[in-house]
Amino acid sequence: MRIISFIIGLGSLLLAACGGPDCKKAEIVELGPGDKTIHSFSDSSFFSDISCIETDGTGSIYVLDRKRSQIIRLDEDMRLLSVIGRQGRGPQEIGAAISFSVRNDTVYVGDAYKRGVLMFTPSGEWCGMIDMKEAFPYFKRFSVRDEGSICFAACSGQERTSLAEYDRPSAAMTRFGQWTDFGTPAKNDMQNKRSVFFRDGQYIAVPWSIPVVEFYDAATLRPTGTLDLSEVTPVKEIYLEMTANREIRESPNMWYVFMEDTYLNRDKLYVLLNPDEGTADEFKTGSVVLEIDLSGPERFVSRKFSLPGEHLSRIGVTNNRLYGFSPDDASLRRYPLPE
Repeated sequence: MRIISFIIGLGSLLLAACGGPDCKKAEIVELGPGDKTIHSFSDSSFFSDISCIETDGTGSIYVLDRKRSQIIRLDEDMRLLSVIGRQGRGPQEIGAAISFSVRNDTVYVGDAYKRGVLMFTPSGEWCGMIDMKEAFPYFKRFSVRDEGSICFAACSGQERTSLAEYDRPSAAMTRFGQWTDFGTPAKNDMQNKRSVFFRDGQYIAVPWSIPVVEFYDAATLRPTGTLDLSEVTPVKEIYLEMTANREIRESPNMWYVFMEDTYLNRDKLYVLLNPDEGTADEFKTGSVVLEIDLSGPERFVSRKFSLPGEHLSRIGVTNNRLYGFSPDDASLRRYPLPE
């Protein structure tokens, strides 16, 4: 196992790199109520806990119901196309999954019970399993590359790294990634978790407890830069509120999360936030989705989508629509995005 370690103190993360991501005034776009909502599967059983939403570039939407251990594939009008997997511990069943990835007509499912990645076709046929005993993708979004490498969150306090890359041809595991000391083992494990994406030869890692986006060279696994979000409204307000919470700060087994989900669609990165009432004056109570433009050398927040009265826990984005799961009424909702 190879280790590439970068240790960062919490204070140094927040040194502003601005004229940064919010210096170009981002457009605030209010998304009205979704134009379509569904609450149940085709057999009339209701959604329970949607833990991940994916798209495949063809218009299909994939939704993982964690309690059912099943993925449903829908068309863009949210009509059922196929069901992938079923709950169980058999060779072609899903034992315990929270996240998955879709790449080149293959659905990759991180399974904690089987300690590996299960593979299915979009129509639900079994393709096999990648056995990864040492570490495996489970909690956050992970990336699968064409040549077979899998990059995922794998916090290690011992090596002080936050990510791991598994090379399928050699079965070699390399640990790397920036790691922050939050003071206790539980905080270090939970607050160093990241979603990982691959784009143009780089891994993009988005922590859910640190207001930053990290970029790594996929060939060397060394950092190439960061995008500081600590001065972006409402990230700044939520982050200050979380870090000032005395109960969380003083308990060794409590932690905070505020970048609740992240999604990459082509050259746009989307970050889901849920500010409390009154956190930021320019946003009403409800979810906010930041759109970050990665198309040029100067990465910046281009738009902020406000969803007044809507509370989303997971998102997936296509070129013209945003899909979100609302835990308040266990519904999957569709929102048209303006051009």
